[in-house]
Amino acid sequence: KFCRLERLFDHEFTSPIEQVIGFKNFRVFLYYENGNYFLDDIQEEDDIVAQGKIEPFISEMLPLNSTNLVAYIDRENCKLKVFDVDKQQIVEEFTRNLPTQSALGAASVEIEKKQKIFEQIEFETLPGSERVVYLEKNQDGSQQILTVFDRNSQNFFKQFSFPVDNQVWKISAINNTNLIAIWHSVLNKSEIKLKIWDIDAQERPQEINIGATFGGSLVQVRAWGVGKVALLYNPDEPPIPNIFIYDYQNQKEEKLSLNTTGITSWPSANSLLQECYDTNMAEKTLLLKGRASDQRVYVYNIAQGQVIDSLVEDKDSAVTVSVDRTYFISYPQIYESREFEHYPSITKYDVYTLMDNRSMYLYLLEDSELLEKYGTQICKSVLQVLCSQP
Repeated sequence: KFCRLERLFDHEFTSPIEQVIGFKNFRVFLYYENGNYFLDDIQEEDDIVAQGKIEPFISEMLPLNSTNLVAYIDRENCKLKVFDVDKQQIVEEFTRNLPTQSALGAASVEIEKKQKIFEQIEFETLPGSERVVYLEKNQDGSQQILTVFDRNSQNFFKQFSFPVDNQVWKISAINNTNLIAIWHSVLNKSEIKLKIWDIDAQERPQEINIGATFGGSLVQVRAWGVGKVALLYNPDEPPIPNIFIYDYQNQKEEKLSLNTTGITSWPSANSLLQECYDTNMAEKTLLLKGRASDQRVYVYNIAQGQVIDSLVEDKDSAVTVSVDRTYFISYPQIYESREFEHYPSITKYDVYTLMDNRSMYLYLLEDSELLEKYGTQICKSVLQVLCSQP
């Protein structure tokens, strides 16, 4: 079940939250549209352990490791930058000029033209290896260029280009160290083309052509165990979200339909899958956002074939999963007015963890003071009996 913790604090400025990053050990970095930021340590009594200000209006920001680094695109100055939230300073050895020289060509380009190239970019990070993956088009729009940056390489770690082919290409991290998927969102009942890139072992991605043909909208490509990827999509007909699993090492495929029956399952046959926040194969769960009459976040159990819990989200809320995948954060993101003075000088967001039966019973035992009254051994026996029940 979902366990919710509400966070609330006030501040002197008025500005909406633009980005939220959940580091491990429940350290939450909040960045506001006007450039202010807070580091909120949920396990500390003082809560806010750092605050300051960087560039305003950063719309692309992602964790670069699990503890203290965030990577972002500084569009105004055409830079990739990395910020250390503990030292509260830019990590200069990560700074790179953008767009890349491969996108700009040999001739010098005015900053206005550079900024125009930013209109269609994709940006991903690999926190386990502290790498940034950056997808852009060249000046004439005919080529996509995928570049991997790291701390040690002078310009870039790896780079390759491929034709646009009238597609809008996207990227997803398949693991947190070295695997990237390159895909496009429109499924037009023709052969599905993917690219899987092991950036440590390959100079260019592995081209994958999947013979299965179906129409619809591809929402996300995620890892599904070793050598497998899952394509989560909304088909044209019937309007029930599906998962297409492809074993690209053995060229095998499998198709799953999300269960839309039962009181705890997907709410209706007309529900749309909007986003997949996480696939946790160890726990056999998916964290999904779907929309029918309302907007909900779901935990879908793959083994059981049904939703095991859900919560209603405000239509103006955004969700982000922590780097270590132990919790997720829901926070307000969209407001009617774009003037800073109309925003409240208060921040409210929610932290959610998913508790299994054992964790829930242990929490109840602690909360009811039974541990103190009866001791560890008796409560351990009670816990074992409770967890053995279906």
